[in-house]
Amino acid sequence: MAANNSAEVEKIALDAGVKKGGAAKGELVLAMYELANCYRNGWGIKKDPVAAKQYYETAANLGDTDAMNEVAWCYMEGFGTKKDRVSRRLFISRRPSPRAAHPHRLHRSRSTLSSSRTVSLGSVITRSVR
Repeated sequence: MAANNSAEVEKIALDAGVKKGGAAKGELVLAMYELANCYRNGWGIKKDPVAAKQYYETAANLGDTDAMNEVAWCYMEGFGTKKDRVSRRLFISRRPSPRAAHPHRLHRSRSTLSSSRTVSLGSVITRSVR
């Protein structure tokens, strides 16, 4: 029953234009992710692996990267579904890369490394100073 409800929630959300963004999308997706955690761990409700996987997948389809990780794990471990490496790879490949989210991160780490120097204080303490 819960798995069917998540499909209905996803359809209603997409029909309402939630995919465009905004606070409502973030709250809805977070609620679906947390509901999946409740079904997965049995928090306040009977454990239901199928419902947990379905709610993770719904949240992932609406753009939640944590849900993408969790649904990939479900497919990898066969939690609430049969093991399926192809589906697992699909959800992993949809996640944004860390470099895409922070393209300046690599550049900043290189400049920090080049500007740091090592200071030796006696024979006991050595540390990097910027």
